[in-house]
Amino acid sequence: MKKDERVDKPDGFSKWQKIAIGIAIVCGFTMWYLYGFWDVIHPSKKQSSNGYYAARKSLIQKLVVDPSVLYPVVRVIDGDTFVAKIANQDITVRVLGENAPETVKPKWPIECYGPEASEEDKKLLIGHSVRLEIDPTQDKVDYYGRLLAYVHIDDGLFLEEYMIQNGFAREYTFNQKKPYRYQKQFLSDQSEAQKEKIGLWGKCL
Repeated sequence: MKKDERVDKPDGFSKWQKIAIGIAIVCGFTMWYLYGFWDVIHPSKKQSSNGYYAARKSLIQKLVVDPSVLYPVVRVIDGDTFVAKIANQDITVRVLGENAPETVKPKWPIECYGPEASEEDKKLLIGHSVRLEIDPTQDKVDYYGRLLAYVHIDDGLFLEEYMIQNGFAREYTFNQKKPYRYQKQFLSDQSEAQKEKIGLWGKCL
């Protein structure tokens, strides 16, 4: 072979391979920007929600709830949640010890007997005031920043007891490691409702 003759050697990647690599790098950077760095500059709805819940939890933890005071009901959200006026603030109350079928939970279907439970809650609470009983053995606030309390209506009705006895809600233990104050009573009420097929126990099972 003569000295001036050259042999073409591959440089490692073809033209199209280089283009494909370049596109992959650009796409990777774009995905990182959109789903990584972008979330820091512009928090997602989930991040914003977490911040909101944290703020609500802090507010509730500092809130003084007097069990002898009647707090007016502002509105009813569903069969186990409502809003009360406490210390001139609208506070969402999650009824402790019961769980009613869902009607307003985002991305969740309306559950059997949910509308009936919500309507019953409205009949019982709208236009009334309530005494709120905090259970020292349980958390004061849940994940969503709602006050957890037993509810005694101004006409003398114990809300949880009524809802469970009449099949509008199931007994619900928030913390399996810590039995709450009325757990045995509510479980007994539920057992009777199940036996007699009252409310959701006769319609939904």
